[in-house]
Amino acid sequence: ASKYMYGLPAVFLLPFLLVRARRVGPVAAFVAVGAATFVAAHPGLWNQPWTLITQTLAFHREFATEHPAPWWHPLALMGHLSHDDYHASFFRFGSILDRAFLLFAVLGLPRTAARQPLWFTWALVSVAFLLIWPTKWAHYQLLAVPPLAMCASSGVGTLFSTLRSRSLERGVKP
Repeated sequence: ASKYMYGLPAVFLLPFLLVRARRVGPVAAFVAVGAATFVAAHPGLWNQPWTLITQTLAFHREFATEHPAPWWHPLALMGHLSHDDYHASFFRFGSILDRAFLLFAVLGLPRTAARQPLWFTWALVSVAFLLIWPTKWAHYQLLAVPPLAMCASSGVGTLFSTLRSRSLERGVKP
């Protein structure tokens, strides 16, 4: 509960839930249970919540000043999700897969936007957040991996659909 940023998906998923819900009551109940659980699991918020949140933001601002990283650093990390310097020779193949994952995710963005707007929104908001947030730690990429995985699956679908339609244009049966 101390990793506030992992609550970010809840903020932008809530409008999608409200639009699709037949009744607001169950959604409100889930939001209340989630908020209560978050506060209960984070005793630091019990006494002085605004002070703790302010100190957390100040820490990240100070850390980013002392250990600067370029704004595009999260994109570099996404292209190398299996980052592990100690096992670099073992993970060379993983690095290729990570870059393919990112390529397919980008390729799948239009299809995901059309067919699964929730996943598209999550992908855009999480990547934008990672680019804007001053602290560029590698584990923050976990925020963007689930929606990017959905976009990557759409990218694979887009690639196969394109290849199939081109082969049909040439008269080649799939």
